Amino acid sequence: MPDGTAAAPSITNTGDEDTGIFFNTANELSFSTGGTERAQIDTNGLHILSQKPVRYYDADNSHYVELKAASTVTSNVTLTLPTSDGDAEQYLKTDGSGNMSWASVSTPAGVPTASVFAMATSTVPSGYLECNGAAVSRTTYADLFAAIGTTYGAGNGSSTFNVPDMRGEFLRGWDNGRGVDDSRTLGSSQGHQLQEHSHTVAYNSRNVGDPPNPITIGDVGGSGSSKQKSTSGTTGTFGSETRPRNIAMMYVIKT
Repeated sequence: MPDGTAAAPSITNTGDEDTGIFFNTANELSFSTGGTERAQIDTNGLHILSQKPVRYYDADNSHYVELKAASTVTSNVTLTLPTSDGDAEQYLKTDGSGNMSWASVSTPAGVPTASVFAMATSTVPSGYLECNGAAVSRTTYADLFAAIGTTYGAGNGSSTFNVPDMRGEFLRGWDNGRGVDDSRTLGSSQGHQLQEHSHTVAYNSRNVGDPPNPITIGDVGGSGSSKQKSTSGTTGTFGSETRPRNIAMMYVIKT
């Protein structure tokens, strides 16, 4: 059998003499279509040439998934697949030498487990739980349990633990030795408090009965017809708590 070429392969179909199989060099089997070499098989494996793709079709051959090389590659790249199919929500990563492995999105390359975010929606995204103080499974959410343990509650003490309850709460940075908000442990809560302070109150004193409006409230001292008087009132708008202006959003935690 002659070696043949891409334009005139050794093995062809009658009437299509520029498409077939030929022997380009020793230990190499080559394939051509339309007179152009498209692929090779040699001792190193299968080679797809000229950035041609490998296509994987669906069940009825109506659509496909295509893999192909980049248009320009400056050096050879070898990617070695992992030995298992990984777990749900994992992705493939490389060690920099082409060795692929499965990694979870909760690793530093993604969003770390136990990260807390404010959501401008009432829908909890996949991979998160609402920070509502609920007791959840230590097994189902093993990564989160490993990260926060029972800091926010021990659940039933054996199979569950609690996520933080951030409903209606403000966040405050953990002091962690700074001394601004000392004696706090991570995850601890604080109640309402108004810092001790003072106000200056100004008032006028005059003789009782002086026009236009005699002072008749709260005699606090004085003698004769000239006495110091005081009065009291309220300032501001009061309610059931001390708070700044705010907007309500939902806190979620990465599992």
